[in-house]
Amino acid sequence: CPHEIGWVRGFDVHPRGEFVATGGSDRTLRLWKWADGWPSEQPSHQAAAHDGWVEAVAFSPDGKTIATAGADALVKVWDAASLKPMQSLKGHSKYASDLTFSPDGRLLISGAEDGMVIVRDASDYAEVSRIEFGSTNNQFGQTPRHSGVHRLAVSHDNRWLAAAGGEKLDVYELSSGE
Repeated sequence: CPHEIGWVRGFDVHPRGEFVATGGSDRTLRLWKWADGWPSEQPSHQAAAHDGWVEAVAFSPDGKTIATAGADALVKVWDAASLKPMQSLKGHSKYASDLTFSPDGRLLISGAEDGMVIVRDASDYAEVSRIEFGSTNNQFGQTPRHSGVHRLAVSHDNRWLAAAGGEKLDVYELSSGE
């Protein structure tokens, strides 16, 4: 792939395997056609995404939208076919480090260096809940100092949310945030 793209910080594969979306140090979201396991030499679409590195990229389960998390503390939502911006979501006070859609596509969840996990309704992107990282008794490991959220994952049955950062992993029941 001869196209210069900077350091890739986040990427995701389209649910049907047709495209790869990348983002990184050059602050740009790119969409690459992906055939037979190889990306195209040039992106099919690209957009200036954030006023800082693109930290994470996620396709919605239906493949119609892409969400990005940025070092500018914003979460942005894009039309996957055109990379036209649809939403710019505030809520984090430090860089947004990861995001994921729930497997059923109903929720968009973001985590940040500020230690907050924000759960949003994916139909209108309204905030559903806010979870402080480290606020659960379902914890694995310890971090003696404040740690931001670095990775997120949702169980396939949409029941559990795992958030990791520093030297710990927290597990929350997604419906209650506890």
